[in-house]
Amino acid sequence: MSIKPFEEMLHESWEWFNERFPQLDVPDPEEVGMEHRRLKATAVRYFLESVKLKPNEIYVEVSFSRMKPDVYDAHNNIVYDAKTSRGRTPSEEIYDLTKYYGLYPKEIRAVMRPLPLILDIESVVNRLKALPRMGVYVPMLDDGFRLVGLDELFRIMDEKYNGFLSYK
Repeated sequence: MSIKPFEEMLHESWEWFNERFPQLDVPDPEEVGMEHRRLKATAVRYFLESVKLKPNEIYVEVSFSRMKPDVYDAHNNIVYDAKTSRGRTPSEEIYDLTKYYGLYPKEIRAVMRPLPLILDIESVVNRLKALPRMGVYVPMLDDGFRLVGLDELFRIMDEKYNGFLSYK
């Protein structure tokens, strides 16, 4: 399995997204930059390409009562929120997401950059143990585009780096 560099994958997802679904590219005036937008594009790409949702089942930057998720999967009632971990640790961002969304969505999934996540992995794992509705996903482009959860990321890292990550 060969994994493309992360920035290349983000750029490729951004181009894919803008060529096929420019109407879903809704910028948030408060977002921190292009990297955040590209992470949102990877979540939309995942829904459309891998999960096979229809464009009308995906909402980008649409307000629902007091919340405004980056990407909302209306079919499954799941919020995907892009987090760049610039100025905050991944575990702090996870905590903030659960406070922001409260009990509304069935699941909350943070789409994160892999390096900050790995550097903060012990805190992230400990925080997630107390938050069963919360998940963390990383974009990956190997045999196809996908978002992988922590368990799968651990498995891939273990195979590739002979036990590099041993948290479970």
